[in-house]
Amino acid sequence: MTVEPVWAPVVAALGASFLTGVLVLARDIRHDHREDRRSLSAARAKAYGQMMTVSGLLVHTAGTMHSAMETRTGLGAGLNVALRITKPVDTFQLDEFLRRDTVPLYEALSGVWIHGTHEAIRAANEVASRSTDVIGSATVHGAARSRLARYFAGERWTQTQLDDWQRAIERLAVARADLANIARHELGLRAAAFLGNDTTVQGIA
Repeated sequence: MTVEPVWAPVVAALGASFLTGVLVLARDIRHDHREDRRSLSAARAKAYGQMMTVSGLLVHTAGTMHSAMETRTGLGAGLNVALRITKPVDTFQLDEFLRRDTVPLYEALSGVWIHGTHEAIRAANEVASRSTDVIGSATVHGAARSRLARYFAGERWTQTQLDDWQRAIERLAVARADLANIARHELGLRAAAFLGNDTTVQGIA
């Protein structure tokens, strides 16, 4: 097609304007993409960090509940309540105490499900599962005494039960280290030996 000389400058200007517009659009798209990646990276780091923090706190929550079962059961504990030395155990308060840490755990898990990678979701699911195992092992009824004996003397656990609780804590520690190293890998950091030995995730150097 032949362009009339009078229109040639106009066509050239339109072409240059179009090219400039395309370049600006491409620049904006790249900028938005970088911003989206930074936002996603920040959301992942926050979710992973919350998962690590809350699951660690649950270990202490489990210990507190275990101690309460030991000290607030039996006739002696009942006598203290009768004499108003201690308050009776309130089921609703106990539930609220447990939810204080378990609700943030599942909120953090939801954050990982929404923003995390496949590997992070797998690791976070394992952390949540191991966390509930710790709570369960800490609050199981003691088998060292019969039900009647527990009524009079309170809860008491066998060494096997206590060992199971300790192993549950150790398995949670390994799961948390796994999640932490996945998070470090996604942030471009080298894996770390959090437990004093090589706990790096398989496939992550």
